[in-house]
Amino acid sequence: MHEWASATDIALHAHKERAMNSAYHDDAVKEGGPKQLQSPSHMDDNVPVVGTSLRKGGWRAACFILATEAMERLAFYSISANLVTYLLDEMHEPLPKAVNMVTNWIGAAYVLGIPGGFLADAYLGRFCTIAIYSVCYILGLTLIMLSATVRSLRPSCEKGAIECGGPSSSHEGVLLAAMYMVAVGTGGIKPCVSTFGADQFKDERGVAKKMMASFFNWFFFAVNIGALFAFTVVVYVQDNVGWGPGLAIPLAGMVASLLLLLCGLPLYHHRVPQGSPLTRILQVMVAALRHSHLPLPARTASDAYLFQGPPLDAPALPKLPHSDAFRYLDKAATSKNVEKEKDNPWRLCSVTQVEECKLFLKILPIMATTLFLWTGYTQLVTFFVKQGSTLNRTMGSQHFQIPPASLPVFSVVNALIVLPCYDKVIVPLSRRLMGHPFSPLQRMGFGLFISILSMVVAALVERHRLHVVRQFGLQDEPMAVVPMTIFWLVPQYFLVGLAEIFTYVGQLEFFYGEVSEGMQSLSTSFFIAELGIGSWISSLLVTIVRHVTGYENGWIIDNINRSNIDRFYWLLAALSALNFLLFLICASLHRYKNSNAT
Repeated sequence: MHEWASATDIALHAHKERAMNSAYHDDAVKEGGPKQLQSPSHMDDNVPVVGTSLRKGGWRAACFILATEAMERLAFYSISANLVTYLLDEMHEPLPKAVNMVTNWIGAAYVLGIPGGFLADAYLGRFCTIAIYSVCYILGLTLIMLSATVRSLRPSCEKGAIECGGPSSSHEGVLLAAMYMVAVGTGGIKPCVSTFGADQFKDERGVAKKMMASFFNWFFFAVNIGALFAFTVVVYVQDNVGWGPGLAIPLAGMVASLLLLLCGLPLYHHRVPQGSPLTRILQVMVAALRHSHLPLPARTASDAYLFQGPPLDAPALPKLPHSDAFRYLDKAATSKNVEKEKDNPWRLCSVTQVEECKLFLKILPIMATTLFLWTGYTQLVTFFVKQGSTLNRTMGSQHFQIPPASLPVFSVVNALIVLPCYDKVIVPLSRRLMGHPFSPLQRMGFGLFISILSMVVAALVERHRLHVVRQFGLQDEPMAVVPMTIFWLVPQYFLVGLAEIFTYVGQLEFFYGEVSEGMQSLSTSFFIAELGIGSWISSLLVTIVRHVTGYENGWIIDNINRSNIDRFYWLLAALSALNFLLFLICASLHRYKNSNAT
């Protein structure tokens, strides 16, 4: 080990001399030179270990991560797209209970990303977190497949039976355990896989930043590749071949996801966990309260009077410059007796730790004002699907009908078309005309605006559908086919998909880039949790609307042909518009971590 360390010192010293004569310094060379890197605990994470090359990461490594994500999304959407059908037809659950089970499960799958992101940043690292949670994911999928194929694990009554007692508590318990194992698995993977991919391009050169932005576009493309296969092939197999093969496909997909992740191991660039980010934030809050009686130094003298932290040869976060935002928190870095308090972070924090806390607080308003997008997005797999199930779904041959669970494929195809065009045409064009690509906040704002239009179009289409229903006297025949083609729904699916493309990709880049390196997975997990919270808000709004407008003759009743879901869409459009105005205010006040950002 000692001989290897000496060899590393020599190599790094030679590398530093070459870098000093080049146009830029490699990020692997830090201030303090080779001596600072002799201790493994202080090494930069670009330093190689035995048997590896100095240069890691890049697109070679990212391709394995993109393939891993595509397979994981195939597995997740293969379950979520048709889960309500499985609960109704195979488990014989009542409709309201089945819908609530699916909504709660999807919400949990995204909210459970918060502990996954926390563990990745604090203790396990992103690669290990993804690998461990993938095993849990595979076990859950195996149990779901067994629930569908082993006769004793589901109700004995046949499909279509008029009377059925439904599942026993043991049947339901096995299925719920399997579902929530999958939720835990996808929750742990989702916030880590995108940040792990972005880590492969992590340096301060302009070229790497452009590649990182491009990676987020292709990451979302990979998500939709998996979704496309799930919404078409897998849903068709489940509906027409059987649930055994239909659930074996997502299981095989998840096994492939884990194997692809492991295959890229020699190529990955890893970031070392830097301790609990939530603990560091709490320490800043507590230290600031304890020093609330102390005066703040003048803005021009802050650097001289604030505690800068431990010396360079001690473990520390990557340095962050002092800023004037949330100046009250600077009290956490002030002290009358530095020597007494410097070793207790609950009493005295470094400027870097304070700035890390400030960065996290700065993204919270953006997080809150992009939350409502996912409330509208939830309609894509709820009311949109119910609308589509009443329309003429034949395509080509009269014997082929588009399955209701396949309807989201319209937004998926949209993403697969738009994303390459955006990455290869719009981004280069914006660089040429403006000197820089669209910023994450600009993309998010565009996506939020499009989400308003999607609800307006959905309201107009539903209004027309109800007009046709009344024209043909189908108000009391909710199971009848309305003489309208299902392709009337394509515009609203297109707009919802377009809103998701710009907002989702913008959020990925924003929540990764606007916090410190020590909490990037946690920040991304909060963004992922928005999808689950948006689903819960949608359920809450439906409950409120039903309570206010009535359960028998209100906007949303069991008979969709007697409902006024178009009014519910108008409500969502109005709330989305209000949310958009709040976002514009917050975005105009936000200052990027990088002062050169646009």
